[in-house]
Amino acid sequence: MNQRGLHGATLQILRRRLSCPPFARPLWSRLRLSSATGILEVFELAADGWSLGLAPSSGAIVWCAYEQSEILRRTKLQSNWRQDPFSFSCFPLAPYSNRIRDGRFEFDGKTVRIEPNAPGHAHPLHGTAWRGEWSLSSQSENAAMLDYVHHAGKAWPWSFSLAQKIVIENDALSIRLMLRNTSGEAMPAGLGFHPYFSNPQAARLRFAAEGLWLPDEAGLPETWRALGGEFDFSGGRSLKDVSIDHCFTGWRGKAQIGWRDRPFGVEITADPAMGFVVVYVSEEEDCFCFEPVSQMNDALNWANRREDTGLRVLEPGEEWPVEMRMRVFKTAEKIKWEE
Repeated sequence: MNQRGLHGATLQILRRRLSCPPFARPLWSRLRLSSATGILEVFELAADGWSLGLAPSSGAIVWCAYEQSEILRRTKLQSNWRQDPFSFSCFPLAPYSNRIRDGRFEFDGKTVRIEPNAPGHAHPLHGTAWRGEWSLSSQSENAAMLDYVHHAGKAWPWSFSLAQKIVIENDALSIRLMLRNTSGEAMPAGLGFHPYFSNPQAARLRFAAEGLWLPDEAGLPETWRALGGEFDFSGGRSLKDVSIDHCFTGWRGKAQIGWRDRPFGVEITADPAMGFVVVYVSEEEDCFCFEPVSQMNDALNWANRREDTGLRVLEPGEEWPVEMRMRVFKTAEKIKWEE
């Protein structure tokens, strides 16, 4: 396994063969990554050219590569990953995505207050699942099932469960979420995926959408505008020297990313319910985000003013599945590099 990018972390590999049919290919690998902030147990999924590191206790991906080339940015283990999940390669967003302005919103005639949940961020961010304790319920050489249970409290006043299934099959990686309202009353809900892709300076992104929200100084939506100009990625755009942090609306469920320095790209698809996407590119960081989500930023407050926020309401016992897939393709199939 390629250990590049672990930033000095000590890697202990404990391999164990699972009982599986003779034709099953790779071994399931269990790893312990130790750093100054503690030990993180990681399982490796490896099949069909893919290699993926999964941290079951955090419900997060810590690396994702194809044919030894990074697709997602590797986790920086010298950071305090216990307190800062931003350092992971990908994590799920539930039961809401992005921010809630001032941690306050109205729902079903009641005022709900949520405490800030991330250091340095004044507004609650990304829900509770990304910072919660997960458990591994099943695994194989190319798949894993993780479970998260939230009990009603200050972080979110409704109880819910979230299952996450990660599967490598042929040329694709799929991540499926199943949210279930386990409380005794209706619950507002949103879901999303937060992958950090590698090397924006060599990347080109293409996707179609209808418009986007221009944010205020707090990064919260202020003004909607139709797509066009510098924010139009429908024909494909290089991400070199781009700086953006916007929520796009009317995403059509498909995107392509290619890199100049590798012979393949990735096609991202998601369920129709994921009609929004947050694109984040920073010149200061060697990564970029393309986040399929089911709702606009701060949807819990905008839902009282608009009907197109994507906010969903789950009745007691109701389940809601969503899925994102990343499929590898030869670069020449989708990406044209001419500017």
